[in-house]
Amino acid sequence: MNCSKSKCVMRKVILITGTGRSGSTLLDMMLGNDPNGISLGEVNALLRPYRPHHLLKDGGCFCDKKGCTFWRDLKKDGEKNLYSNIFDKTGVDFIVDSSKNPLWVKDQIKYSRNREYEVYPVIIYKTPLEIAYSRFKRDNLKGWKRGWIKVHQRLFAILDDFVTVKYQELANGPDSKLKELCDYLDIKYFEGKEKFWNNKAKHFLFGSDTVRYSKKLVYYEEQYDEEKLEELKRKIKVDDSILKKLMKVLDAYEVKKKDEIPSDINNMKISLSDFKTFDRLRMRAENTRYYSINKSMIGLKDKIKCVF
Repeated sequence: MNCSKSKCVMRKVILITGTGRSGSTLLDMMLGNDPNGISLGEVNALLRPYRPHHLLKDGGCFCDKKGCTFWRDLKKDGEKNLYSNIFDKTGVDFIVDSSKNPLWVKDQIKYSRNREYEVYPVIIYKTPLEIAYSRFKRDNLKGWKRGWIKVHQRLFAILDDFVTVKYQELANGPDSKLKELCDYLDIKYFEGKEKFWNNKAKHFLFGSDTVRYSKKLVYYEEQYDEEKLEELKRKIKVDDSILKKLMKVLDAYEVKKKDEIPSDINNMKISLSDFKTFDRLRMRAENTRYYSINKSMIGLKDKIKCVF
């Protein structure tokens, strides 16, 4: 809790989650465009690396400042104390972390108990067709549906309290959508907050490079061609009953509807939740992906540890 003579502000960690290509980097950088906050990107990749560029090598940070050891210093104390140490190091009132991995989200909520900050999970989402379109443009359409379903089922299983942001609304009207979200999070909204490229904070980790190095807003219509969307819709099946149910829950949990969620929607969320996969998912992560990359990239598995 950050206290002054006039007031006390409960520190906040805003956990932005969802599927890949969902717009999490965009929302992260917009919310973090604030002198009292910091936008960090996908923090989980630093502590649980799964690609070669996630590993700290020569420097201690990814910013432009020579000799900066921001992340190297923080990493030494492990992920359980990470957010507390970031608050102490930066003095900000809120942190934005767009780590999308459900295991990371689950663990960070657990670590936050009895801490000096509160965690606010936010799911940003695209429709199944929009996700398929984003994957299709990158020639990576395989498994898109199963991935979209599983991520949201796992998030429904671990998150009791959350809000959602529809990507199309954020991309079409970032100012109004950001104001809604800021009001819910009880952080200050100001004109121009969506212009994330004006933010001079340089400790951002990983996320979409397209967004990260952008100097302007790219609106929805510029990203999605209606004719191509319709053509793709004819090629793939996007009207499965489970897709419709998941969308119904995501739509119902939007910020502006937060206080109006009917019981049948909450029951639908519970019925869609995938509680059974976490033990298997954790075991698979420990024994394969994270362990393997640490061993192969560095040579000694204890030189960089993925904490579970």
